Amino acid sequence: GWDTHIGVSCALAGEISGSPLNTFVGEFSLSVTECTKYLSGGYMIDYIPPDNDPSLCDFYNNDFSTYQDDYKEFLGNFFLAQIDSFEAGAGWIFWTGKTEDNCAPEWDYLFLVE
Repeated sequence: GWDTHIGVSCALAGEISGSPLNTFVGEFSLSVTECTKYLSGGYMIDYIPPDNDPSLCDFYNNDFSTYQDDYKEFLGNFFLAQIDSFEAGAGWIFWTGKTEDNCAPEWDYLFLVE
């Protein structure tokens, strides 16, 4: 479940700080599935649906305003767990600054910060 994502994220701090090289983490997001719109086509090429239960993708592809409070809380905690660990290195960069019409909140840094 979601706790696994947070636990693994927290554990990365030890690996990053123990690296003999300066470690910079790039291109991470808060997505926990392959369901995100445009991740597998749909913009310039045909959409290729992920090999997931359609109801799972329906849940994660809903409008952010319809997300349950526990999922929104998870997203905040997941973000903090990741950047806390990544700060043990030389820094980090989030995958996407902004998505079109907030079509993928888990990938949209500016939307999440707001």
